[in-house]
Amino acid sequence: MATALDHGRFTVAWGCVGLAETCLRTAAGHAADRVQGGTRLAGHQAVRALLGRSLADVTAAREVCARAAALRAGGDPGAVAGTVLAKYVAAGAAAAVADRAGQVLGAAGCAADSPVGRFFRDAKVMRIIEGADEVAEQQLGGYALRWRP
Repeated sequence: MATALDHGRFTVAWGCVGLAETCLRTAAGHAADRVQGGTRLAGHQAVRALLGRSLADVTAAREVCARAAALRAGGDPGAVAGTVLAKYVAAGAAAAVADRAGQVLGAAGCAADSPVGRFFRDAKVMRIIEGADEVAEQQLGGYALRWRP
């Protein structure tokens, strides 16, 4: 059962990376194309900052997931901790990036047929399934108490 949970967390983590990347690409495309008040959304510093934070979150989530994959592939004893961390970081990134993408898209991001709106809701689910954030934080805290630089 523990193996199934670990594998579930691992796949959820990578799914969150894909979700976050899709939201970022959608928001960046919208910002590059949408003109409001004679200015492209991408020309606003606040919009560029939202996209920049999202890029940082997506990149960090991808790297943590890749590290978890390497630990799992190598049979490392820290693989389970790596997977918990990957799921936690990636789910948080998915939620944050989906939220920012909705902000960039405005009303278009809230429309019933909006992929970003669906991903925003899905990201909340990702923070709960295969171990809620609070469970992961407890586990990660336990790992941190044993961690030595």
